[in-house]
Amino acid sequence: MAYDSVGNITIERLAILVDTNILMYVYDGIDVFQLVADYLEYSPKFYIHRLVINELKSKETRSGKLGAKARIAENYLQKKLGIWEIIDDNVNGEVDRALLETAIARKMVLFTNDKTLIKEAKLSGVKVITLGRKGKIIKGAFDI
Repeated sequence: MAYDSVGNITIERLAILVDTNILMYVYDGIDVFQLVADYLEYSPKFYIHRLVINELKSKETRSGKLGAKARIAENYLQKKLGIWEIIDDNVNGEVDRALLETAIARKMVLFTNDKTLIKEAKLSGVKVITLGRKGKIIKGAFDI
């Protein structure tokens, strides 16, 4: 339990690091940040890695559904600026490796549906949240 300077109990907000594949669900009309807040019954702090932003930008120029998903995800992030922060840790290299290393170093929960990344995260002791089918169910790989 954590206490403030006068001895009152404080609740630390969960820090959630969001992967690109989760942001793509916005295309399907899913408010991924609100979904997690509803699941947890409070609003955690969301973090987006600089490499995730870069990945969205590289995909938004593509034609078809992938480009549309990336553009909608970027617009969503612009509308939700007050509830997430950008992280610039481990910006050299591959996105999944940077997400995993950042989650470990900052003791964050990783929000992803990438099966390989989920497996690596669990082996590294990182807590994971995933979206269920059609984004309707959140599955936590830990007790809250």
